[in-house]
Amino acid sequence: MLLLLLWQQWSLSIESNIKCPNTAEKYNCWRDELENILNRKGLSASFDVLAVLYETEPDFVSECHGYTHELGEKAYFLFSRYKNIEMTPKASYCGYGFYHGFIETMLDHFFIT
Repeated sequence: MLLLLLWQQWSLSIESNIKCPNTAEKYNCWRDELENILNRKGLSASFDVLAVLYETEPDFVSECHGYTHELGEKAYFLFSRYKNIEMTPKASYCGYGFYHGFIETMLDHFFIT
């Protein structure tokens, strides 16, 4: 019970930090927020926020694969610059979009360069 209460409080604190307008711009805002968190706090924190958005924003659900795909692309670029990417089980969320983006970007990088 205590763990559930702590999880709910933690989730609300993450959710309250995301200030996106309830307009068409919210999609870009969510994208920017996830990228900023990836760059500042790492992949695991990005997926924590993504999980909260998935649970609290109905419009986010249909675009979730695309957001995780973009996280995979950006994570590959960090990885290719020898930055530490701490993997999380949440990387499988939204139809494995993270892995799709990471591998696709890696293949593009190897075959284009």
